Amino acid sequence: MKKSSNSWMTLIVLYTLLTIGTFIMTVLPALMPGLVELYSDMSEGKIGYIIGTMTLTMAGAGVIMGYFGDKVRRMQIACIGSTITTIFTLLSGFTNSYLQLFLCQVGASLGLGATLPVMASIIADSFPQEKRGRAFGVLSIITTVLGELGGFVIALILFPDNWRMTYYIMGGISAIITPILFFTKEPKRGAQEEALQAVYQEDPTLNYSYKIKKEDLKYLWKRKTNLYLILNFVDNIPGAVFATYAIAWLMIDHNASEDSAFMGLIVVVFGIFIGTIVFGWFGDKRYSKDKKIKVKLGTILSMASAPFILIGINLKWTLADDASLFSNPLGTIAVIMLAIGLLIDGGIYPNWLSAITDVNLPEHRSTMISLGNFFDACGRALGAFIGGFLIDNFNYPFAMTFASLFTILSFVWWVPSLKTYKKDYDDVQQIIQERAEYLSERVERKEC
Repeated sequence: MKKSSNSWMTLIVLYTLLTIGTFIMTVLPALMPGLVELYSDMSEGKIGYIIGTMTLTMAGAGVIMGYFGDKVRRMQIACIGSTITTIFTLLSGFTNSYLQLFLCQVGASLGLGATLPVMASIIADSFPQEKRGRAFGVLSIITTVLGELGGFVIALILFPDNWRMTYYIMGGISAIITPILFFTKEPKRGAQEEALQAVYQEDPTLNYSYKIKKEDLKYLWKRKTNLYLILNFVDNIPGAVFATYAIAWLMIDHNASEDSAFMGLIVVVFGIFIGTIVFGWFGDKRYSKDKKIKVKLGTILSMASAPFILIGINLKWTLADDASLFSNPLGTIAVIMLAIGLLIDGGIYPNWLSAITDVNLPEHRSTMISLGNFFDACGRALGAFIGGFLIDNFNYPFAMTFASLFTILSFVWWVPSLKTYKKDYDDVQQIIQERAEYLSERVERKEC
């Protein structure tokens, strides 16, 4: 089905708002040194507690609103969520204590959590199955590459001496863009399913009227692929620790300057960017020949990334004062190992999101994506809490080493999905085909 310019406008607006929301979730680590110095009741560990609570709040809101996103107009939920995020982001710039900042950041994450699952559902209905990996790759880039770098660029380069301006700018942009959502249309549910495209072309006024029901929630878990993909959240623990404390870890444990630490982050995040693009594209390219390619990639990539990440984190090296990050051979190797490991790891999320979309009916996707995001968020929150506790009570090397051990567990949940995916996929396609035939009969009766 051909997408209208209005559909593209919807995607552009949603992607932009998600970018701002991701900046809000990732800017705190960059602001950490200034906030700790400014407030007597602030510590590096407490920053981790804020991020962990934000992550859990976002996930909890996503589960609730993801369910309603399968019952009501999704754009309404996106509007409400974006408005909440905008208000609390602007308020964050006026805070004067740890508690005030904590409450405002949690409020902002509440709105973002409401927006994310319905956005993923809208993207699924905007692209055919053979292109969803790339579309979700863009989503992954926003939530990782732009998220990690954007927050630091805003905080450290644009407004290094005025952390409040960071929140004013992000909240202001969100306030300008959010009203556009009220004038954009969302795509029809199932619009890009192959079996339904012909029906929609015959009668463009036809709507996919199926909605999620409470009794469906029990039925969804009978598709075992859902269980395996959603419970695979341990791979988020090391990433959360690294994302939250990478700059401080490089500066404190390896004596890197702020500029050198930021350069190391750029190299590592660039690896994520490449991996997301390459493996998202590869999954789409092979999809027509191998319907299981998305879960195969998830399994292989999760195993392959672990050794590089473990080596990169656990190498022992120290920079001379004011030295370049790449002046130390071991430091250079460590950054390269992390970049390679996260390049491989970056290809997992777009294929995971595409796989979980394909084994669920259109009216179930927001709910299942939100549940997946909830457990992923639990992993990230657990990582932030673990990192904050270990850093406050031990040190950075111990915290980073402990977190890196979780990388070897991530592939455990991918392996059984290799056996269940094809059956669940075929079951969904059969139901969609039956519904397409029923809708086609309605069109024929209408024409008669």
